[in-house]
Amino acid sequence: MPDVWSYTVDLQAATLAWDDCTVTGTGRATADYARVMSSRTLSASELAAVKAAAHEVRVSNGTSCGADKSTFMLSVSAGAETMEYGDEFYACLKKTAHYVEGIDGLYTVLRPLAE
Repeated sequence: MPDVWSYTVDLQAATLAWDDCTVTGTGRATADYARVMSSRTLSASELAAVKAAAHEVRVSNGTSCGADKSTFMLSVSAGAETMEYGDEFYACLKKTAHYVEGIDGLYTVLRPLAE
């Protein structure tokens, strides 16, 4: 699906899996963009950074209505249960039942680890 990239962290196994887009060259040609799916084990310090960033993500009752940034979603799984959260920045669109704030910081930590 275009424009939908994911990062999956398994805290118990200390692994990161990703499905995202890598840009090479100038980024002006279609061929400069490639889908990359991979995974790797996180070091203890990387896992600690991911946990610290995740700890800063908070459930929000906000009703922000932004229009100028990427849309982030967060899925939290425990056993067979999964809870989906939208980015509070776009809460006014009511695309999910639950929202979080602080998700940008988590993305900022995860993105470079997926290279």
